Formats: sequence, structure tokens, C-alpha cells
Amino acid sequence: MGSAGAAAGRGGLLQIHSASRRLLVTCWLAVSARALLVFGVLALPLAWVRADAWEYLYVALVTVFVLIWEIYLALALTLRCPACGRCFLVEPRGAKPPGARRARYCDNWGTVVRDVIRGRQCACMHCGAHCRIAHSERYPRRTPV
Repeated sequence: MGSAGAAAGRGGLLQIHSASRRLLVTCWLAVSARALLVFGVLALPLAWVRADAWEYLYVALVTVFVLIWEIYLALALTLRCPACGRCFLVEPRGAKPPGARRARYCDNWGTVVRDVIRGRQCACMHCGAHCRIAHSERYPRRTPV
């Protein structure tokens, strides 16, 4: 933790080796759970047209949503920042830390998820340390043609 904290203090990027794939999967689970929730709200007019079809769709959506969200929570509570040791994807209540980064139209948690998915790096919402997601040798980074 000493060298990680020193690298974070100098503004360098930290490499997350062991949790890279889990962090990426966790962020995609959060996005897919929210997409299911939006789909459920958009499919709500089906309840007025066909009540029997809506009942099956509702049960399936709720079941899948709860399953995905439970897996997400289990993974999110195990992922920790290498610099401060706090959970990456659990936003604190109350005042946000000064090192927390916020993207337009996102809160601190949404910014971390967006940065992990889009840029394969993020800033910890608790201490502001920059973390880069390690790429697997099995799936190397694609270079633009």
C-alpha cells in the first residue's frame, strides 16, 4: 500500500492486475441492470394491452434484474482501490471527497463506471487516485487500422 499510495500522490496511473477483469464485468453488470430497468418501464404500456403477457414479462424482468443486481453487489463490495483500500463502486453518503471526479450528467459512481467501460481507467471516488485497467494477454488491446 505504501508504493501504491506514493504513485497515486505523484499523479501516476496505478495498475490493477488481479481485479481488472472483475472490475470490468462489475461495471457491465451495473449497466445491464439499469438497461433492464429502463426496458421494464418502457414495456409498461404492454400491461394495459395484454395483462397476461405483461405478467410473464414482469416476472422474468424482475427475476433477471434481481439476479444481476445481487451479483453486481457481491462483486462491487469486494473491489477495492489499491491506494486507499475503499470500495471502488460504493459511493459514500453526504459530502463527496474533493478528489472525486464527476462527468457531465453523472454522479461520482456513474463517472467511475463510465470511465472503466469507455477508457479502461478511472479515478477513485474516495481518494482521487488514478487506476488503469490491465489488459489481458489473452485478449490484447486492439490497435486502430
